[in-house]
Amino acid sequence: MTGLRARKQQARWERILDVAAALFAEKGYRDTHVTDIARRANLSAATVYNYFSTKRNIVLGLAVRHIRQALPERLALLKNPPANPLEAVCAYENLLVVQSTRILTRDCWRVIFGTLYEEPGGEAHRTAMRLNQILHRHYTRMLNAFQRRGRIAADVDTDALASLIVGIGTFHWMNFLADESVTADELKSRVNGQLAIVFRGAAPDPATGREQERAEQWN
Repeated sequence: MTGLRARKQQARWERILDVAAALFAEKGYRDTHVTDIARRANLSAATVYNYFSTKRNIVLGLAVRHIRQALPERLALLKNPPANPLEAVCAYENLLVVQSTRILTRDCWRVIFGTLYEEPGGEAHRTAMRLNQILHRHYTRMLNAFQRRGRIAADVDTDALASLIVGIGTFHWMNFLADESVTADELKSRVNGQLAIVFRGAAPDPATGREQERAEQWN
């Protein structure tokens, strides 16, 4: 009985989020009310509030679900990235943009990031920290693999480089949220352009690269 109840609660939680995401996309965050979500989900407003105490918490719930649902696609890219380090990082950044704009509207992301400053240490802050930790871990894993293959200079601090990549992406993402005239394609282009500059300094010395290739041929 307990298992059945838990499954029903999970299904209801998912339904509330699905309906909320659809309404936010149709009407925008500001013009969507909890009563609208409840009505379309065939639930009472009180039931929705049992799962999410505020409309803002519904958005945070969508962000948490986004983290979980986005992982398989990102891990697949990490497992089989483009052979060039810059192309691999740009592919990952482009995937982040596609996933993030697919799951939530721009004004919903503004709510999430706005909450970071309004409630430091709160749920939004923990969610953002979790997102950044995942990104940093994925980039470090990718960069270390390229460094072992001699595609990134041996003296490059991959942990610091991963932090720089996350910082570049976050900076342009915040500009994207603040400026409605910036398209998703323009966001990708700006991030990729700055990453190209960064990776010029991370490339191995050509002579060192040739020695690494010879070493790999003998191994």
